[in-house]
Amino acid sequence: MKLVIIESPYGRNPDGSVADAATIERNVRYLRACMADCLRRDEAPIASHSMYTQPGVLDDTKPGERRKGMLAGWAWHECADEIVVYTDLGVTPGMHEGIAHAAGMGTPVINRKGGAKWRRQVTAARSASPSAASAPPSGEPLGRAAGAMRRRSRSSSSS
Repeated sequence: MKLVIIESPYGRNPDGSVADAATIERNVRYLRACMADCLRRDEAPIASHSMYTQPGVLDDTKPGERRKGMLAGWAWHECADEIVVYTDLGVTPGMHEGIAHAAGMGTPVINRKGGAKWRRQVTAARSASPSAASAPPSGEPLGRAAGAMRRRSRSSSSS
């Protein structure tokens, strides 16, 4: 599996203004569709903006915490095979910064659109009944991905 980092809108609008609660909710639904799209492509996606903005982690409305989250997400750029930028909802200033950082490190940046299918997927997910959570069948894929990240990290620090 290819290791990819997703860039998509979260707490800002493409014009740089702060997104309201309804827009953030839409952006999270969009991000879930983007992650599903990556998985369908046999990619292993990471989206730091969905992890670091959870309650009790970092507060995206506080500039210092927002910046810390962005820097923490960018730290993963050297491990990624690609940065995947989903553009259906526009590109925010934070996304532009992430793209520039990745390009400066030489990490390939790929633009994608989910198109109308992402809206259908979100609607279908809402109407589906919740399924029972199950553990992955094997820890082996995680082990391979973690090993690949360690190898990339070692090889880039030795060069």
